[in-house]
Amino acid sequence: MSSLTPYLPMIAALVALGLIAAVIYRKHWLSSQADDSPMKPSLSESAANHSAAAADFGHWQAEMHEYAREVKGELDAKMSALQELIAQAKAESSRLEGLIAKAERVKGDEPRG
Repeated sequence: MSSLTPYLPMIAALVALGLIAAVIYRKHWLSSQADDSPMKPSLSESAANHSAAAADFGHWQAEMHEYAREVKGELDAKMSALQELIAQAKAESSRLEGLIAKAERVKGDEPRG
């Protein structure tokens, strides 16, 4: 048994590949058997299914359009609020820069001593 030890990973890989091939072959064989069955839907049933799917898609598309409008509205509101906050921040920044400049002038005018 010790002479097979170096080959065990290779044997395990081959067994795994064989199992995968068997599963794939079985799936293919079962699907080909299902295609040959007389239980295929008629053309009118297929058209009805297609019509129902198209209606479902149209409904979904309308819902997505409405959702996109809601999201756009929310984003527009948030952008407006953000722009207002940026304007306030710029105003405060200018005010603070002015106060800093004034403080530096006052500090420069004080007598040292």
